[in-house]
Amino acid sequence: MIKQRTGLFFIILAAMLWGTIGTATRLFSAAGLSSLSLIFYRSCVTALLLFVVLLLKDPALLKIRLRDLWMFIGSGIVSFFLFNVCYMFSIGLNSIAASAILLYTSPIFVMLFSVMFLHERFTAQKGIALVLAFGGCVLVSFGGALRMSLPGLALGFGSGIGYALYSIFGAVALKRYHTLTITFYTFLFASLASAFTTDFVSDVALFGAKPQLLLLVILYAVWSTTLPYLLYTAGLSCINATIASIISTIEPVVAAILGFFVFGEQLSLAALLGMALVLASIFLLNVKWLAKKKEL
Repeated sequence: MIKQRTGLFFIILAAMLWGTIGTATRLFSAAGLSSLSLIFYRSCVTALLLFVVLLLKDPALLKIRLRDLWMFIGSGIVSFFLFNVCYMFSIGLNSIAASAILLYTSPIFVMLFSVMFLHERFTAQKGIALVLAFGGCVLVSFGGALRMSLPGLALGFGSGIGYALYSIFGAVALKRYHTLTITFYTFLFASLASAFTTDFVSDVALFGAKPQLLLLVILYAVWSTTLPYLLYTAGLSCINATIASIISTIEPVVAAILGFFVFGEQLSLAALLGMALVLASIFLLNVKWLAKKKEL
C-alpha cells in the first residue's frame, strides 16, 4: 500500500510539472525560441544530466543489451519526439482545445495497449475512471469553438498514441533496467532525432544576444522533462500503466490554472466541472471497494 501511494504521488507530481509546459513554451516563443528547438534542448539537457548522474552513481547502469535498443528508440523517438512534433503541428491545424482533447485520448490507447501487450486486466473501476478523466479533459480544454481538419485530426491522434506509448515502452523496460537508465537512453535517442529539426545558427545568435535565456532553457528542461520523466517512470514501477496514464490527466488542470494566473485566461464553469471530473477519476482509482468488483 505504501509503495502504491508513493507511485501515486510520483505520477501526480510528474503531471503537475508537465502542466507547466504550455505556459513556459508560450513565454519562450515570445522570446524568439521555436517549439522544435525546445524539444531538442529539453532532451539534450536531460540526457547530459542523467549521464553525469549515472557515472557518479553506478557506471554499470549505462550498460544495455543491443537487442533491447528498440525499447529506448521507442520511448525516445516514437514516443517523446514524435508525440511532441505531432502535437505542435496539430495545434497549427486545429484549435488548441481540439488538439488538447485529441492528445488526452492517450489513456484510451494506454488501456488498449496494456490489455493487448502487457496483459493488464481491464476492470469496471478503470473504465469508469477513464470516462471521467477523458470527459474532464474535454471540458477543461473546451475554451471556444472547436476547429479541426482531417490532417489535424490524424496528427492529434498521433500525439495521443505517442504520448501513450511511453507508458508501454517504459513498463517493458522496467522489467530489466533501472529508472535512470531508461530515462537517459530515452532522451539520448530523442536528442539525436530532434537535432535534425533544430535551427542551431539562429539559436546561437539568440543566446548570444540574451545569455540569460540559455540558463532559463536549462532550468526549464530540468523541471519540465528531467524530473517529471524520472518521477513518472519510477511511478510505473508501483502502478500499472493504465492507472498511471489516467492519473496523469491532471496535467491539463494544472495548465488551465496556470493560464488563469499567468495570462489571465478565464476559467469557465465547464472548465471547473472538468477539473472536478479529473480529480474524481483519481479518487475513484484509489477507492478499495471498487477494486474488488468483478472484472469485465
